Amino acid sequence: MPIYRNAFYWFIGLLVLLILGFWQSYFSQLPDAGHITHHAHGVVMLTWVLLLIVQSWLIRNRRNARHRLIGKISFIIAPAVVVTALFVNFFFVANAEDPVEPLIQSIYWLGYISAGTFAIMYVLAIRHRRQMHLHARYMVGTSFVFIVPGLFRVIDNYLAPTGVWTPSFYQTVWIPLFIGGWLLFLDWRRQQDLRPYGIFCALWAATLVLWVLLPTWSWWTAFSAWSATAISW
Repeated sequence: MPIYRNAFYWFIGLLVLLILGFWQSYFSQLPDAGHITHHAHGVVMLTWVLLLIVQSWLIRNRRNARHRLIGKISFIIAPAVVVTALFVNFFFVANAEDPVEPLIQSIYWLGYISAGTFAIMYVLAIRHRRQMHLHARYMVGTSFVFIVPGLFRVIDNYLAPTGVWTPSFYQTVWIPLFIGGWLLFLDWRRQQDLRPYGIFCALWAATLVLWVLLPTWSWWTAFSAWSATAISW
């Protein structure tokens, strides 16, 4: 699996993307930037990416026993990623100027599906931890949900000011689907198990459809409005 032996470099690239993306609004402003929910989520999110880097490096160098030992940390980090993501999501909608504005409702949905997709891919990775070809693919899938937050901020902070054409937020949300779809195609061509990237692509395709539909549904608008007042910050 040469592509997965080189996943180490993909995860390093993802870490760089996140640091660059959040540099202006968060990292360069520490310790004053952000709410406690942002700090907690930032720590566990970066810890997860660092864990992916370490784990992929250990597999690359055939240190399987240490990989299994360090992997136990994920039983703590993965739930923390999900929980803190949900709190950040609540904080986002609670502090929105208009929580029922369509774009806000769509981004609010993205927060839920990102946390849910991460959780599903992680649980499946652990379930198939003894089947390396599946385990590796599901773990790669957990990283896809971090692409949009980092990438859109890189585009908005560094490319948009130059005046060149840049994709909208919604167009950026398509990118994980393109990546997952490409890896799914490669697995199909190599006659590999299609479940890992098939599941991710199905979830993310539903995300893109519901991004458009949910703001038109009264129950979701009501839920978004309720969420804005559900927790006192």
